[in-house]
Amino acid sequence: YYDCDPTSHKLKDNPGKSLKEIGEKEAKSFNMDFDEFVGPEEIRKLVDVNAEEYRCFFILKYKNKSAIVRTFMDMIYWPTEDEIAAALNRLVETPPKIGFVTSEIERGPFSEKLRDYKGLACDITFRHSLMNQGFDFDTLSLDKPIQPGYAALVLADPRVPFQQEALERIGKYIDEGGNLMVMTEPDRREVVKPVLDKLGITQRNGLLIQPSTRYSSDLVFNYMTTVAKNLSPQYARKFSRWTRCFGDTSFKVALPGASALEWRSNGFVVEPLLVTNEKLSWNRTAAIDNDSLQLSIKKLPGDEMGTFVTALKMHRMVNGKEQRVIVAGDADYLTRPGSHQALVEGRGDRYNDTYAFWCLSYFSYGKFPANTLKNEPLDNKFHAGLGAVTLQKAILIWIIPGVMAIGCMIILIRRKRK
Repeated sequence: YYDCDPTSHKLKDNPGKSLKEIGEKEAKSFNMDFDEFVGPEEIRKLVDVNAEEYRCFFILKYKNKSAIVRTFMDMIYWPTEDEIAAALNRLVETPPKIGFVTSEIERGPFSEKLRDYKGLACDITFRHSLMNQGFDFDTLSLDKPIQPGYAALVLADPRVPFQQEALERIGKYIDEGGNLMVMTEPDRREVVKPVLDKLGITQRNGLLIQPSTRYSSDLVFNYMTTVAKNLSPQYARKFSRWTRCFGDTSFKVALPGASALEWRSNGFVVEPLLVTNEKLSWNRTAAIDNDSLQLSIKKLPGDEMGTFVTALKMHRMVNGKEQRVIVAGDADYLTRPGSHQALVEGRGDRYNDTYAFWCLSYFSYGKFPANTLKNEPLDNKFHAGLGAVTLQKAILIWIIPGVMAIGCMIILIRRKRK
């Protein structure tokens, strides 16, 4: 098809020309038949190309359902087996819908603001966003009853206190077995306290500190537990490959400005996901200003030492179904700009993206993203002993260069004779 955004430079670079005339010019420059392209009026009847940012994509249809398979802004460009399988899965299964509560100024899945989660949730140009792996997203207000059908509700850093009616609706949702993800910041402890009390969770007073010469002192690198590494079979396979191929043995998630979590028995099975290193970090209970956090902070006599849990998952059976809950003492680790920069710089928090992805995927009970794992190949190792080195040296240094030299001599002699 041919179409473009009304603000596109294509229109500005071709003043006075219609979109069709510009399309004909573009097709000619690429030596393509313009008659093979569908015009704006026709394509807009089939799909909202504005929502797809006028990019290249495929539409799959089955019975009364349709799914979009996108191309992406990376070196691969084309959809891989994972993205195609996710689209096919949407045609035969009910896709999981994650609802973000927004009535208390929580963070959301659609905004591109640095505090929000569009990169993880709904960035159509990023192949590892949850939307491109089959998920749906929605926002809702607790001013109205919570409608059924959500795979999970997300309370991401509420900033104003909940109304009593809103707390009652959250409590009813939890009692009925609804899945929930709660993320909070240390300075909003009192705001989220009523919800955490319902779950039997306590957000410990204080701020976790890990002094560094490169980062601010409130950026704490947390180690993933075995439970976190096994949130899904696909995630467990990734850890195996990262260890085998890159030699990684410690997998860390960076939490900027986090608090520790504690829990009591409340009918849930509780399992830590992220824990701090007692030798590198501690809990500062005294007040501290942001400017001081930019320095390498030293311990105070009142600081609390030990290993602290910063994220955990909970589960129990309610009405014959497993209820799943994830709670984190930080809300910034899901924002993509920080973790994307870490990938570029090779920082220790380069696992933020994948960890956040599989935390939200946990609520699909293994149905999304599609499991495309295959058996590991048997011939995945190569052994070379000292005895083989002499032979390899002879082949690589003498035999192969010698064959190349003889070949070149033959070519040059034949050319001279002609």
